[in-house]
Amino acid sequence: MFFHWYKNVMTQKFWLDKTYVDPSRNEIKRGQELTVMAPKVIAVLSLLAKNQGEVVTIDALMEHVWRDSVVSPSTLQQCITKLRKVLGDDGKQQKIIKTHAKKGYSLEVDVTWDDSLELLTLAAEQQKGFNFRPYSFWFVGLILFFISLYLWNVEEQHQPLSFDVLTPLTATDEKETVAQYSPDGSYIIFQRSNGFCGNSLWAKDLKNHQEYPLIKGVGACSSGSFSADGKQFIFMSKTTSKLREIADNCFNLMKINLKQAFIKPQIPELVLGCSRGPFDEPLWLNNGSIVLLKYQGNNAKLIKYSLVNDELTDFYSSENTELYSATYSPELDLIAVVGLNKSSEHILSILNSHGEVQSSTVIKRPKRLALYQFVFPSFDAKRKQLIFNSAKALYTLSFSGEVTKINANINSVIYSPRFHPNGQSIIATQGVFDSDIAEVLLTKQESKQESQLATKQVAPKFNQVYTPYTSIERSIYIERDAKYQPSGEGIAFISNRSGGQQLWLKGQGYLKQLSHFKTDSIIQGYSWAPDGRSILIAVNAELYRLTLEGIAEQVELAQPVLGIYGWAQNDIILLKIRKAGVPALTRYSLKQDLFLDTIARNFRWAAINLQGHIVYLDNKNQFWQLSTTEAELIVALQVASTIGSFVLSGDKIYSINKDQSIWTFNLENNHYQVIRTINEAVTNISDVQDKILITQAISAKKDVIELSSSN
Repeated sequence: MFFHWYKNVMTQKFWLDKTYVDPSRNEIKRGQELTVMAPKVIAVLSLLAKNQGEVVTIDALMEHVWRDSVVSPSTLQQCITKLRKVLGDDGKQQKIIKTHAKKGYSLEVDVTWDDSLELLTLAAEQQKGFNFRPYSFWFVGLILFFISLYLWNVEEQHQPLSFDVLTPLTATDEKETVAQYSPDGSYIIFQRSNGFCGNSLWAKDLKNHQEYPLIKGVGACSSGSFSADGKQFIFMSKTTSKLREIADNCFNLMKINLKQAFIKPQIPELVLGCSRGPFDEPLWLNNGSIVLLKYQGNNAKLIKYSLVNDELTDFYSSENTELYSATYSPELDLIAVVGLNKSSEHILSILNSHGEVQSSTVIKRPKRLALYQFVFPSFDAKRKQLIFNSAKALYTLSFSGEVTKINANINSVIYSPRFHPNGQSIIATQGVFDSDIAEVLLTKQESKQESQLATKQVAPKFNQVYTPYTSIERSIYIERDAKYQPSGEGIAFISNRSGGQQLWLKGQGYLKQLSHFKTDSIIQGYSWAPDGRSILIAVNAELYRLTLEGIAEQVELAQPVLGIYGWAQNDIILLKIRKAGVPALTRYSLKQDLFLDTIARNFRWAAINLQGHIVYLDNKNQFWQLSTTEAELIVALQVASTIGSFVLSGDKIYSINKDQSIWTFNLENNHYQVIRTINEAVTNISDVQDKILITQAISAKKDVIELSSSN
């Protein structure tokens, strides 16, 4: 209790005369006017406030506020300009923030900290009529004693976990994903790919190391859950010969009898059709009910399905939180749900088997985790906590939202970690995905070179090198989302070749890394300027303007940026932002520094051309166009299928359908045409000029591994 009270007292809110600043909410309230500022702007003001009356150098501000980014001093100047505007100051009078030429800035008004212990003690004296001051020293000492005792107990009870032994459990020429232990820990169930066309469920006995295919045919399998007695297994699946159909979000809930499946592969039984969904994350509770995430627009809720009477009923939802993850512990009979609230905080809620909230808290994310990186945890029932991964790192997550890094012998990216029922080991998949970018002809016929390549490389194993089209810059890492430089010869693309996601530029005779963001950064998208002289890039939900010399200047926005879909000639940017906790497609004016409007919320992809014409794809795979203010359904395109993304070049839309054919649609005359077929290794097209830039899957080396401790 003392520790919780003390943390609340020491929040860093403060007053500047009659202006109230709340850094925890990125808010500045001046009179009755409340303004939400970008986090970096608030960080600049907080640093000046902590050094009130003193000159804070430009270098110090850059170091503390943009520690993990490479930006120019002009970014800081933009922050100061925005602060002066909202504080009622200006660059001439400088009554609040003073500029010290070539040195830095200082805050010239008095600062009153809202969390002062002195203020608290005075308030206590006034309210109770008790002279608290003579005892304040002993009171503070008592508080510190309880804090020390609390921290000592926490450290004793929550020593960092350590797993220094890595044991491969599979080693094939296929790709393994989403592994989990059986309830008794004697075997594992995992997914194994079958080329580029699908995956299937397999099991492996951990004692005799024998593997068993559990289901017949090739499908697209997703996550699963055991029955309480461990005899049956449910999972999401779509039987299809083309993974492209996953884009429909139409997965059925299927069930298999494991005893029979270990004898010979079974045809799964349909439990719940996707027409009543879409669903994900099936959880089979101890009481026999099945709980699933059911998506509705941009949000989701937990629903309960009864196997007895085939009924769906609401189980749990939150008006203030956008749910995105759910997991279940049969041992604890608890469900953990994670979502984003309207302040874009990640919220962990623990539910009982009746859907009643036992606890709900903000996940206290360490700085090394990107702010908007989703958390998909699973239970560590023995220690009554959760576990999740981020790239090459593992973390524990307490029910109170505390995150602690696990010491583990990991040298490449891991996926979907889960604890053994005895809590002594962790199962996961580990490996890398290799994709390259290439150019293909904008014609119906393949070139002679492409035809020869396709003839020579027939049906390889998936993690063998397979290059149906000549890569423009080969590596063994992920290359994706290539875009032509307007009025130039360059091609920009995202690559992991330097250890993390960065933007690279290839031209005639050169290849260089443009961005230098921190290693675990997440690039949500980018767009060339119409003149080809700079690039806007969304990184970790922040927007930067990147020069061709590699200098990044942050564009301070009050809303997190989750995607960039193009840059029109009038300096209008098409962005995906998170507004009041919900994703939204919006136009942003660089000149006016203003969000203009919200175009759509339930959308999957979008694009804007140089003239400002907008096309977007909704969650039902319907195309819409917006040339002025009203969106219109493109009726002529309702018969077209798409893998989920497209390119808008001039007045033409380009995409790939489920039959691996590239098609184009002319917005002026409503003419639809299939222009050529494309190899199944191609995952998307990213730009079109005289040729088409594509991303092709080369290989995927992913195996099931087990982490344990040598102690």
